[in-house]
Amino acid sequence: MTTSTVNWVATTTGVSAICDCGKRSKPVAAQPDGRPSDVDLTGWACAPYPLKHPHRNGTCGPRYVCRACNRARR
Repeated sequence: MTTSTVNWVATTTGVSAICDCGKRSKPVAAQPDGRPSDVDLTGWACAPYPLKHPHRNGTCGPRYVCRACNRARR
């Protein structure tokens, strides 16, 4: 995992994705590089940026969107 701010957080039972709205996914299995497994993030969208790709909000790597925000964007 990178030392920069990323869009996921490790938990005692796995890794949770974090949406821009602050909502966290249920903990899922982590990929070898520490990211949440996209397959297990049911209902969440993922924009698979490279791990070191910086975003305007100060985070880097993949971006995740929760169900509510995904619905609002449609």
